Amino acid sequence: MYKQLFERWYAFEDSLRLKSFSEAARSADETTSQISRRMKALEDELGVKLCERHRDGVTATEAGVRFLNEMSPLIRDFEALEESLGGQTRATLQLRTPVSLGSAVFSQLPARLAKTMKSSNESPLQVTPVHGPMPLPRMTTDMSVLIADEPPDADVIALRLGRIAYVSAAAPDYLNANGDPRTPDDLDFHRILRGPTAAMEKILFHCDWEEKTLTSHFVTDYETDLSLYTAALAGSGVAIGLPLFLAHKALADGRLVEVLPFWKIAPKTVWLLRVPQRFPDLATQRLMIAVKDLWANTPGCID
Repeated sequence: MYKQLFERWYAFEDSLRLKSFSEAARSADETTSQISRRMKALEDELGVKLCERHRDGVTATEAGVRFLNEMSPLIRDFEALEESLGGQTRATLQLRTPVSLGSAVFSQLPARLAKTMKSSNESPLQVTPVHGPMPLPRMTTDMSVLIADEPPDADVIALRLGRIAYVSAAAPDYLNANGDPRTPDDLDFHRILRGPTAAMEKILFHCDWEEKTLTSHFVTDYETDLSLYTAALAGSGVAIGLPLFLAHKALADGRLVEVLPFWKIAPKTVWLLRVPQRFPDLATQRLMIAVKDLWANTPGCID
């Protein structure tokens, strides 16, 4: 019985957070029709309309805002209770991250945490790469890493890890054949490669007091920063908005060359999200400490 309630609640919560039924479905790895059916079932059961769909996205009605605010802490308390009754051995800790961060930065975490375990009953860690919208943590065993200017407006605790530094770079062979751009205007004559972060918004280059916008029409977008990095190494063009934590080794050994070094792209803020807990357990505390320590010691991950 409560499983249906949870499914409908998550459909409602995610639809409001992402402002879209289709994005909520993608986040939950389900279909849009499943999310729509759960929303309708929840509204029918309560006898009120909880949200409305507009051109700008999904928004909560007055009743929806009240339901969200009053129901959210109850759901979190029930999740914590269910978990505490599950047995002495805790479930696996799960850290969801964007694909590039999971591969290049946080893939080291499970081995690090395993070395600090004092017994076999302690929680192992699973790092889960996520394509697309980042799911919010649901249980006390879950955490999510989110790249965003601001933390989500949701019932989660957001710890600011720091920022990701970005560079523009290309392979030496590409630059030898096509020339080295000196200003953002020169990019009009180059093949531009963009990753998911850069493709989401207008790219601004900053140089002292001057600011320029990328206007090139020869742009190829990549779904992940890893595929962007691979394309840059292959000499496919100039990678714009390449995370420095991916590129630093290739820049150091000459496989990539930084272009437009005096024109910078604004860094992005990274948040570690967890469900509200007044007193996080030892495993959760260890994970938070390990994440912050790893972040502080990774080139390209800045304060």
